[in-house]
Amino acid sequence: MLWLSPTRLCQLAALIFAALCVTLLFIPGLFFWLFQMENDAGGAILAARAAMLFAGFSYLTWSARALTPSPARRAIFRSVAVAMAGLALVGVLAFVRGEVGGGIALAIVTEVFFVAQFLWLSRQGI
Repeated sequence: MLWLSPTRLCQLAALIFAALCVTLLFIPGLFFWLFQMENDAGGAILAARAAMLFAGFSYLTWSARALTPSPARRAIFRSVAVAMAGLALVGVLAFVRGEVGGGIALAIVTEVFFVAQFLWLSRQGI
């Protein structure tokens, strides 16, 4: 696997999280289509709420890009990894139960990538 530097990883994560925020907020139907889910009012409300969480993750990872190795940076990296691992697990379970379609694989692969990258960097102390 290609291991990114802490700066590059934080920049990439911030960009992807910002894109997810904007898309979930303004084009939630894209996610309903991709995940093969019914587009309803409840889902749209939850998509908008998830958008705000991704806004926070985007700001957090962008701000962490220039941090030097420290317990605070390690905590940030591990927190993002925990959140991404949780999302990946929820995605796998939803797929196994038949609640979402194969499009969820894109999200799961991305989340697992971030788990591996952030955990590896948090353990390297670089």
